[in-house]
Amino acid sequence: MDDKEKKTEGEETKEEAPTKTAPATEDSDDGKTPKEKSPLEEAKEINAKKEELLNREEKLMERKEKLEAARIVGGQTEAGQTSEPKEETPKEYAARIEKEISEGKHDN
Repeated sequence: MDDKEKKTEGEETKEEAPTKTAPATEDSDDGKTPKEKSPLEEAKEINAKKEELLNREEKLMERKEKLEAARIVGGQTEAGQTSEPKEETPKEYAARIEKEISEGKHDN
């Protein structure tokens, strides 16, 4: 027998034994079910989702800034937009009424 053909019984069993692997599921790549994810994997997924949301928010902010700049530069007016009426304080009301009376615009 050649040296190649001389194998110990231990080597033969190692080569012949099939490797056992867990069946893969559709939910994960490593064969684990979603419930068996390590905290590190969960943290990485959460971090990836947060980064994606931040990127989307940054893009939206850029678009808003460009639209506002275009509105300002374009000379668009605020026509058609309602402004909230300013509430007068009692002192401002009294001063306005006194001014109107002194100018003769207010009849009692």
